[in-house]
Amino acid sequence: KTANTMSKNCNNALVFRAKLLLEKVKVWKKSMIDLSPLKEADFVRAAQKMGVEVAAIKAFAEVEARGSGFLLNKKLKILFEGHYFYRYLKEFGMKPWLLKEGNEDIIYTYSELEEMSPKPYKGGEKEYIRYNKAIQIHSEAALLSASYGMFQIMGDNYKVCGYTSVFEFVKALSQSYKNQLNAFVKFCISKGIQNDLADKDWAEVARKYNGKDYEKNNYDTKLEEAYEKYSE
Repeated sequence: KTANTMSKNCNNALVFRAKLLLEKVKVWKKSMIDLSPLKEADFVRAAQKMGVEVAAIKAFAEVEARGSGFLLNKKLKILFEGHYFYRYLKEFGMKPWLLKEGNEDIIYTYSELEEMSPKPYKGGEKEYIRYNKAIQIHSEAALLSASYGMFQIMGDNYKVCGYTSVFEFVKALSQSYKNQLNAFVKFCISKGIQNDLADKDWAEVARKYNGKDYEKNNYDTKLEEAYEKYSE
């Protein structure tokens, strides 16, 4: 009886300690997330590191994600690119053409995307439907194939943004606007974008940041207009 009582008390103590530890972990995780907006001083520091004007950085944030890196439900703002996913599935040794049935909205080539009308993007919180669907097929390929935050940086740029894995990259960008801004600064410097930005060569900035097809979406014009807005 005494042994049973001691065993029961020991189990109760272990359960209590486990619950306490769980609560500490929850508090720690919560403390790691800071969704407070960027301050002017944050933009100034970033601009100084890049040697550009604050207005240029704000222009990127507006054009890429309408100035917000998070959704109303506090999830990271994303856009999933199925043609990237197709390519990365191949790189991971899979056969994406055999997986397309039922997944036409997340697995397709770039030429197939060009022909789609309407495009497969859902936007906002609904974009996570496509994203999570892809994660079920191959998590790393899926994370590499989406753009994130207020600067919509593709996951496959995680190394130039200073991270050792795409998982670490996505986690960091999910935690704060400051992490998103820091990633943007490192990305631009690694690609030499800050020099074109300082020269206000919007076409070259758009080409390096958004790819050779930037003109289809008038990225250069949009960036220039946004820059002029924040320069006033």
